[in-house]
Amino acid sequence: MTIKVKYFIRPVNIKKPLKLANQGLNLILIHSSARCVANAYFVLQRYEEAIVAYEYSMKISNRHQFPLSGLIYTYWKMGNQDKVYELMNELKEKSLKEFVASVFIAMSVAHLDNLDEAFEYLKKAYNERDPLILTLQYGPWVPQALKNDPRFQKLLNRIGFTK
Repeated sequence: MTIKVKYFIRPVNIKKPLKLANQGLNLILIHSSARCVANAYFVLQRYEEAIVAYEYSMKISNRHQFPLSGLIYTYWKMGNQDKVYELMNELKEKSLKEFVASVFIAMSVAHLDNLDEAFEYLKKAYNERDPLILTLQYGPWVPQALKNDPRFQKLLNRIGFTK
């Protein structure tokens, strides 16, 4: 059997779609860059600068879960519990409307010293095969209380990490 396919090609002004695509790509790159800068400030314990970078990333990304979680961890490090709870509520509300990585919620509730809930989210992340779970062993955003819990080492072993 022979299938004949006809292609209909018509002249199209490609300049406008290309311009829009480039603007979108630039926005993605700017958001990624801002988030990377914020993460670097966090690791360097330059929390005020991290907040500025995370806030900028939130502004241009429609309050994406990556910088939102980064803000939670940063405010926790700074001791601003009111802001941590406010942002945590926002993250949980967001998870009811759209996908939010379970690892982000787990780390956020762990920063609030709710380790049982954190491990429930980590179990969910493991079952969902959330790739962010692979960052737990060395991630600077993992609270020490979580690392000290025997369940954490069991989870790392289950993932396949060795001591």
